[in-house]
Amino acid sequence: VAFMLASPLNNETAAVEQRYFNCGTDIQLSYDDVAKLCAQVAGVEDYTIVHYDAAKLGKGTFPFRPANFYVAPDKIKEYLTYGSAAEHTLRQDLSEFYFENYK
Repeated sequence: VAFMLASPLNNETAAVEQRYFNCGTDIQLSYDDVAKLCAQVAGVEDYTIVHYDAAKLGKGTFPFRPANFYVAPDKIKEYLTYGSAAEHTLRQDLSEFYFENYK
């Protein structure tokens, strides 16, 4: 994500255009995958993933969707020459974030 945010600095034209990009990865992960990664990073071995039930809670479904979806960095790769080869994995970045902010 940091690379994506810094990318306009290398492209003056792109830096002044107001565009919106999905910050994502080329690797597709489910919410469960992200939850499992968070548990692993935090050192939690015994956990239960509970899925949000909008009907049970009488709430709207946003941002949770009943169907699969994903965000992709295709637009940022096109406009800002963001490469697909990441220097870090989500697990590495989550670990760094967790230990810098919560440990």
